[in-house]
Amino acid sequence: MKKVDLHIGHGKTGTSYIQSALALSEKQLSEAGILYPDFTRHFSKARAGRITSGNINPSKQSLYECLGELEDAAQQSILFSNEALFGEFRKPDARSLLQRLQDAGYMLRVLLFIRDPLEHAVSLYQQSVKRSGTTASLAAYIKLYKAPKEVGQALSLFDSLGIDRCVVNYSRKKNRLLEVVEQWLNLPSHILATPPVMVVNRSLTAAELELQKIFNQYAGRLSSALLSDPLCNELPHLKSEYPALDKKDLTEFLSRAKEMVVEPNTKLPRDEAYYVPEIEDVVDQFPTTNDLSLLCFSKEQIEVIARSLSQSITKHN
Repeated sequence: MKKVDLHIGHGKTGTSYIQSALALSEKQLSEAGILYPDFTRHFSKARAGRITSGNINPSKQSLYECLGELEDAAQQSILFSNEALFGEFRKPDARSLLQRLQDAGYMLRVLLFIRDPLEHAVSLYQQSVKRSGTTASLAAYIKLYKAPKEVGQALSLFDSLGIDRCVVNYSRKKNRLLEVVEQWLNLPSHILATPPVMVVNRSLTAAELELQKIFNQYAGRLSSALLSDPLCNELPHLKSEYPALDKKDLTEFLSRAKEMVVEPNTKLPRDEAYYVPEIEDVVDQFPTTNDLSLLCFSKEQIEVIARSLSQSITKHN
């Protein structure tokens, strides 16, 4: 029986950093009996600490198809990592897919990172502006947040099929990600190589976020390649900032989040359970919607933006 380890995200829980370490450690993993195959052809970017999507793209090639190509693999286990797998396991046919893999003789294990709702919702919003062309305000975006509910549904599915699952709260372990992965894979400590940058796929500053939203209005999601991508890849050390959110909208979100985490918390270890803060503990972290004091760029940010736009202009002239 071939063991299949699935790191399925979910989004904004250090996935790109972990994938960078895994790509850098391909040889060490193989020597430990773990195959980390490159079905995306993005290992060179991952090793450089750039934004990637792991070693499988389930929208182009299913997990079952990839495993079919690896039937003769000599390693004792096969490792896949992609945030999109979390979405795949929430589709109507997820149960039949997982059962098909089990019937084919694969023993599945799942590693799922979760994140406390407030910081997760803000980070997802940042990512949506960066990569998906979002132009909405944070207040409008977080009304649709439902990650804890989706996690609860996924855990119920795994449990009903007897799939071994490990759930780790990124909010508690964000400084120990590689240690967590090593322990899950039963590897010696420090065997995974440290990525060349400490933060891969960082969130944006307040000024970067507002500028990207305006670009999204006129150029759509493709504009991220001209703005957000070069800023995050070339200036990974910059600290992200919370977007504007008024107290009323924050209060409403926290109230809804507290209700949302009740059911999934019954399925989580106490140390990994979701935490929702009180309004007075976090309200000062958010500027108000009429506060423009944070909309400033440093000289290095302006340099990156100007260089990126100039290269695009000259390329098309």
